[in-house]
Amino acid sequence: MQRLTLHRFSALVPAQNPSGGPSIMTAVDTSSNVYFLITCEYANTYPKIFLAKSYAAGITALTDPASQGTVTAAPVTGCYAVPYTNNAGTL
Repeated sequence: MQRLTLHRFSALVPAQNPSGGPSIMTAVDTSSNVYFLITCEYANTYPKIFLAKSYAAGITALTDPASQGTVTAAPVTGCYAVPYTNNAGTL
């Protein structure tokens, strides 16, 4: 999993929903790279949101026990692509 630095990100922006519903939020960095928001749940603490270039690869990496020491900081009970929205259209 690629490590990201926060100073590269400029905004959360709405993107077109492939299902045709309300737009979904994505993160875009200063080089116009798009990242998806993935929510991971933990047994003994609140859920956390991570950024990934791909839903499938991101979820696979975040649920890998090898990620516990460097990325998730604890075992996750599950990670999901949650479609966060602002209920508005795309830019």
